Amino acid sequence: IYSTYITAIGCFLLVYNGHGFLYLYPNQPELNNLLNPLSLSCSIFLSILFSNEYLDLKKTQPFWNKIHLGLATISAGSIVAVFFLTTRTISIFLNIYLVAALCVILIVTIRGMLLQNLMAWFYFFSFSGFLMSGGLLVWNNLGFLEDAVNRIYTTQMAIAVEMLILGIGVSYRYRRLREEKDQLSLSNKFQSQQLYQLNHELELAREIQIALLPDKMPDIAGIKIMADYEPTGKLGGDYYDFISGHNEEVGTLIADVTGHGTPAALFASLVRYTFRTYSPYIADPTGLCEGMNRSIYGRTGTYFLTAGYLYISTKLSIARYASCGHPALIFNKHDGTLQTIKGRGKAIGIFESNRPETIEVKIKSTDRFFLYTDGLEEVIEKIKHVSVGDWLSRFRLEPMDAIQQDLHSLVNANRKSKNPIDDDITWILIEIE
Repeated sequence: IYSTYITAIGCFLLVYNGHGFLYLYPNQPELNNLLNPLSLSCSIFLSILFSNEYLDLKKTQPFWNKIHLGLATISAGSIVAVFFLTTRTISIFLNIYLVAALCVILIVTIRGMLLQNLMAWFYFFSFSGFLMSGGLLVWNNLGFLEDAVNRIYTTQMAIAVEMLILGIGVSYRYRRLREEKDQLSLSNKFQSQQLYQLNHELELAREIQIALLPDKMPDIAGIKIMADYEPTGKLGGDYYDFISGHNEEVGTLIADVTGHGTPAALFASLVRYTFRTYSPYIADPTGLCEGMNRSIYGRTGTYFLTAGYLYISTKLSIARYASCGHPALIFNKHDGTLQTIKGRGKAIGIFESNRPETIEVKIKSTDRFFLYTDGLEEVIEKIKHVSVGDWLSRFRLEPMDAIQQDLHSLVNANRKSKNPIDDDITWILIEIE
């Protein structure tokens, strides 16, 4: 804009001082009458755009920025009007309009100085001489003064000084922008390093959390187990684990810590330690959950967890389940009937005393148990529009692999949806062979 503005001012002086008529088109006075208001219109238009950018009005003076844009629009219209109005009419309009534009530019410049805008000071000193010469020019064009050589040269000198001071201001602003760019680049580099280190630490934490989960399913005669864990981010708050007994028995824990991310992941590691501590209570769901609550209560601040513990003994043909505020256990029986086992129990870590009830059922071959966290429950209800139990009943005659495949499809569909469920997803499927 600065270069274009200088070019426009140069063209205006070339026409206004008569050099164009003398050297370029001496036999075309009507062209000079056209180019004089046209060059003035272009100069006013570009001076408004330049002052708007130079003083950064969009950022520092939003209201006057709108006024400037309005004046620029009128200037653009006057450029077109030059070709349709008489020379006298457009000249009178442009000179009156120039006075208004100069006043507005003066106002925003002074306001910028009061706002401690250094660029406004550059503009003020460059603008002062031009303002006086511009006033003389308008006064002369309106016929109140006689032409004088010194007035013409005064205008030229004022514009030359203006260009010099504005150029210094542009150089200063360019240097400041380079310094800010360098500082921003240095800050971005530092932030990138911090972000890389944070991502690296999160990745290490994720590897540690995955290592806390069972690396393989328990090998218990007469029991087949499948499980999966899908955190909503790098770290999650869901957890599951197993305890293998010596009498064809297995204990299965599924837990959901409030929230997700780093705090929930740290809490989940505490759950693993506590669960393993009470492994002697493998056949006593109530005693195991009560002991875990005793160890966790008062140590986790405002965090708590829901949990479900299922004990299965193929030797005794029984299953026992206790729930601490966790979603219901789905018991899909061999005859195709479906039983939802909720159990009465409070979330772990909220109350000092917590003794959930144990529910016992008889088991037979091809019976299935399905444990899950509420993240999966929400996904199934959102995508399939059915409850977990109704969804599972559709796979009664299907192999467990078919259930696993459908669960993976549901998780992927949720991730790709417009508004995905933002929660960790964990499930465990157990079949009595």
